[in-house]
Amino acid sequence: GKAVGLCDGGDVTIVSTGSALAAALGASRTLREEGISPSLLHVPTLKPLDAEAIAERASATRAVVTVENHLVTGGLGSAVAEVIAESGAGAILERVGLEDTFAVPGEPAWLAERYRMTAADVVAAARRAMDRRRA
Repeated sequence: GKAVGLCDGGDVTIVSTGSALAAALGASRTLREEGISPSLLHVPTLKPLDAEAIAERASATRAVVTVENHLVTGGLGSAVAEVIAESGAGAILERVGLEDTFAVPGEPAWLAERYRMTAADVVAAARRAMDRRRA
């Protein structure tokens, strides 16, 4: 039930779960190459959720991106939104995952492209979160 910190940065926090870790790792590498310092937190379980670790990172960066291969509502994205709201972390949240739709079957890589859940999509979400934080 404990979150695993994979890198600690000060610009944006990426929170992943399950197989979405691969996209989160790829995005983290790309952001570092661009001079952005991401914090990467992998959450292996949603119940129990390591709310303390999430709130700490969210408060530190004030820009959070969740990454999951699940619906963004009712999953990691919703759980992190609750943590941010209840902790007073004051962070901007962007969620990468499946929107409220019926998904078609297919190979994982093709599905990630189709539903915008690739590392590039995570990078774009991180940029949006940081831009919104500045506004």
